[in-house]
Amino acid sequence: MIKIHMSSILLAEKNYIIDVMFSEFFNLEYEVIIDDNHEYISITLDNEARLVVCCELLNIEDYLSSHHLPKVRYVKNKFTPECDIPNLYGTGNVEVSDSEIICNIDIFSSCFFMLSRMEEKNSTIKDNHNRFQSNNSIAFKFGFLDRPIVDEYTEMLWNMLSYLQPSLIRKQHNFKKFITCDVDWPYDPVRRSLKKSLKKFVGDLLKRKDIMSAVTTLKLYLYHQLGLKQGDIYRSSIDWMMDVNEKVGNKISFYFISFATTELDSTFDLTSSDMIELLQSISARGHEIGLHPGYNTFQHEKNFKKSVETLKHAMDIAGINQQSIGGRMHYLRWDASITASLWAKNGLAYDSTLSFADLSGFRCGTCREFSMFDLNEKSHLQLKQRPLINMECTVISPMYEGLGYSNQAMERFKYFIRKTSQYNGNYTLLWHNSHFSNAKDKQFYKELIK
Repeated sequence: MIKIHMSSILLAEKNYIIDVMFSEFFNLEYEVIIDDNHEYISITLDNEARLVVCCELLNIEDYLSSHHLPKVRYVKNKFTPECDIPNLYGTGNVEVSDSEIICNIDIFSSCFFMLSRMEEKNSTIKDNHNRFQSNNSIAFKFGFLDRPIVDEYTEMLWNMLSYLQPSLIRKQHNFKKFITCDVDWPYDPVRRSLKKSLKKFVGDLLKRKDIMSAVTTLKLYLYHQLGLKQGDIYRSSIDWMMDVNEKVGNKISFYFISFATTELDSTFDLTSSDMIELLQSISARGHEIGLHPGYNTFQHEKNFKKSVETLKHAMDIAGINQQSIGGRMHYLRWDASITASLWAKNGLAYDSTLSFADLSGFRCGTCREFSMFDLNEKSHLQLKQRPLINMECTVISPMYEGLGYSNQAMERFKYFIRKTSQYNGNYTLLWHNSHFSNAKDKQFYKELIK
């Protein structure tokens, strides 16, 4: 069995990152031996060969202080899967002999830094939705947000281990696509509100110069008030999404807002007959139902608990028995101090929030699912993070990358599909059912899900 010698300083943090890399990523059995004479992490293999990895950050008690943010430089060695690798901690050199490698790249601290999102915990620089911004991240500042560097470090670690003991066998990961939909609005809310209908009517006439759309807006509002049947593009898009995904063998995860906390949340009652029918339709076709906690939920224990209870109650009414429930935060709001623990305390299986709303990239440095770490309680959570790789409006919207429906936009999506496939990870795509306003939305969507 592999023996890993390390000091007792920050033992919870070290045990966590060792377990993620050796158990979750490699599926290798190992034994941890505590030895306070070891500043490095020393890994002894079955053939007595030894890999010694420097441990810089995770030997510092106040590692969460901003004083310990990394100063990144790029280094090269024969074990990296790319031509170079961002070195977050350590001197960066690697010394190799037949039976020993001394690695002065602090692989374990660097992976912990990315997966735990520790740089976000005490940051006071936020956007107007109180979100940590991409341009404040170390990955953006040092130019590796487009690279899954945790996966690169994982491959480098494996290459060193297998160099020392070629007979080692690791877990084989397979590339997967996870297609998801945040159902912010299961039905178009405009037709249910005179104020919203009039606002859209004026916008159709004066801004978009679309008389037919303006007439349709008022007509649909009147139909709804009179209780007459009408088509609804948001609702019909859910059926269409299931149709096209089923044709290529995909199952979709639909995440619902179950409890409104502000006007930015859907106010549709999940226990209403229309919503129960929708939930039953999704489940009957083999797709997943999950939670989309409302805008003021990511820091609020009571709101989060109410959201979970309401979703489970609606699923009970609908007769839906799923083995587990996961989801994603509304507006991708995330607080590194508390949000993960809220998911875990409420017994949820996974979260899929962690991407930046304003810029595509690997916020956690990985495209693989991994267990999360509670930075407050210093504990290894059962909760899994399924990193979000692409959100449609991040690439398309003029608010963010602003690439529209150009060839450049499609190439941007496909870059992340290729990079995720390269590391046999999970390509998680978010496309809202409310984002099918034109034919190009459907063209892009069908291309990306296949």
